[in-house]
Amino acid sequence: MKKKNILLLIMIAALFFALAGCSMDPSQNTDGFFYIYLIKPFTTFIEWIASLFGGNYGIAIIVTTLIIRAAIMPLNLRTAKAQMGMQSKMAVAKPEIDEIQARLKRSNF
Repeated sequence: MKKKNILLLIMIAALFFALAGCSMDPSQNTDGFFYIYLIKPFTTFIEWIASLFGGNYGIAIIVTTLIIRAAIMPLNLRTAKAQMGMQSKMAVAKPEIDEIQARLKRSNF
């Protein structure tokens, strides 16, 4: 279990350092994949939303976040539904699991 945690931490750190390299400095590389397909569209969209609210970037970021969360919501709901199904299956199997564990405890002693 410890190896999984360490590997997960390394992967998160690598992702953090990779994404932290994004910059709005015009002298930076602006023809890269992340800039063209991720940073530039979000920047343009946030600037457009901010212009609708009188240049208020705080509201623009909040609106953008709400739109993204609304777009991702079906996936979140599907995941939650699958987890609830798994919990109900585990609840049905719980008495059987307890019985098996009790038998194993008795046989070990």
